[in-house]
Amino acid sequence: MLIALLLAATSAGPTETNSPEPWRQLVRAVYEQLVNSNTSYSTGQTTPAAEAMAARLLEAGFAREDVVVLGAAPNKANLVARYRGTGAARPLLLLAHLDVVEAKREDWTLVPFALF
Repeated sequence: MLIALLLAATSAGPTETNSPEPWRQLVRAVYEQLVNSNTSYSTGQTTPAAEAMAARLLEAGFAREDVVVLGAAPNKANLVARYRGTGAARPLLLLAHLDVVEAKREDWTLVPFALF
């Protein structure tokens, strides 16, 4: 959800209207993309999710030098993004993580990694 908030804060998001619908659709699309990614520690990968969110930020107008995907292992990368302010206020650091707890299919009534 942090990525959706960052995208909403940019001017490159959905067309400005009085309706919240374009923003709702954007947030749902970002959320769905992340939920549909298996980022569990032992069987999943965080790199594809980090790369997908990095692409969204770049498409929204973030500078390439402010969006970095890196990690200790090729399949366990994370995303670091800098949202530049004007300097008028103190900086703010927001942290989130992409990995999730293991999701064994037999433990779920619904399919894990699918947004309904």
